[in-house]
Amino acid sequence: MNATLSTAPPITAPAAMVVLGVTLGLASLWLLWRARRNPTPAPAWLRLPGLPAPSKVTYLVAGLAGLIVAYHLFVYGAGFDQFRFPLPLAVGVGALAVIASLAVDALENKMLNKHSPDDHRDPPASATP
Repeated sequence: MNATLSTAPPITAPAAMVVLGVTLGLASLWLLWRARRNPTPAPAWLRLPGLPAPSKVTYLVAGLAGLIVAYHLFVYGAGFDQFRFPLPLAVGVGALAVIASLAVDALENKMLNKHSPDDHRDPPASATP
């Protein structure tokens, strides 16, 4: 009798897409929940170098874009042909929406800093008559 160990079947691309879609969907729901709680500062791992903390709108855009991409990943992995949309286009549009929202945050932050006084300290003593 040949005793072989039973091995789990390899993970296929469709199964991985379903798991990735569900995981991304849950992460996107967390971003939407986080948008509801914002103005708390963003965690350090969520901030991008050189950009201000994400705004509430950016959290909402990222959460909605993530849900849309998660849906398409799930549909492709599960094989629902009638609900398909070109996956690269869905990912590209979602990424573009998040990048545009981050750019608007950066521009808004720059404009706010430009119009506010740079320094609230007292003038130097030599400047007073």
